[in-house]
Amino acid sequence: MSALALMSTAGGCTCTVVEDDDDDDGPPGPEATCYVSSLEPGFAAEGVEVAGSAFRATFNVPIDASTLVDQVRLVRLEDQVDVDVDVTVVDPRTIEITATGALRFWSEYGLQIGEGVRSVDGDACLSESTSFSTVEPTADPVTVRPAPISGLAVSGQHAFVASSELPGIQVYDTSDPAGPSLVASLMTPSSPVTIQAGHGRIYVPMGWNGVWVYDISDPGNPTLLAVVGTPGSVSDVEPFERDGRLYLAVADGGMGLEIHDVTDPKVSTVIASHYFGPGVGATRVSMSG
Repeated sequence: MSALALMSTAGGCTCTVVEDDDDDDGPPGPEATCYVSSLEPGFAAEGVEVAGSAFRATFNVPIDASTLVDQVRLVRLEDQVDVDVDVTVVDPRTIEITATGALRFWSEYGLQIGEGVRSVDGDACLSESTSFSTVEPTADPVTVRPAPISGLAVSGQHAFVASSELPGIQVYDTSDPAGPSLVASLMTPSSPVTIQAGHGRIYVPMGWNGVWVYDISDPGNPTLLAVVGTPGSVSDVEPFERDGRLYLAVADGGMGLEIHDVTDPKVSTVIASHYFGPGVGATRVSMSG
């Protein structure tokens, strides 16, 4: 079970949401044509109960909005009480789930998007389940992430932050350097080792879970493009370009160094590799020239 702990400010107080993803099996298999590629927790708080709490779910393909009816359920787990929700279609692939009933502090909740949702092509979408707990708010006007940073990549006016001790990626708008603001939080199956940016993408090594590649053309809403699989445990990557094609150098632990053509990350190919021998592994990689 993976967990994503976030702190977000709203309503004059800071509320911590510890969000647990019950599905820790990694990315969907190749047979999955429709699935939730990201589920971002949101929070709004006033007083001792939380109302208006929202989650934004992004599917990998456009979905048929009519199939969302009765497919989203939010339950307070301690007594199995359903919380009323509104589902708003933000765009063909994105929905926002807003709790219209109040959420209590110090309570655990389960959110489920049912398997009855279908894509516009009629494909059945995988169900998505997650749980989270609310924690008593504290007076802290600063958005923080309670974990050390192990990876930081900057693209334009946005910083992409990862921690090897906590699953998830956070995106900050740094247009005001004195007051960076959290604009997005992405769920990941495990703790990112580091993070690299280049050519409108971020590349996130996930150890044994491969390299997750996101499109950041819209930095506030990164989109998962593909997961690049490797035979080892990825600890570092370096993107680069040659002759109009995009490549990724991968430090793959005991399996050595690999070079992937990721021009189209969905069909990435290994074009070169080097095995250093027993007991020797690749942990860092950098490019020169």
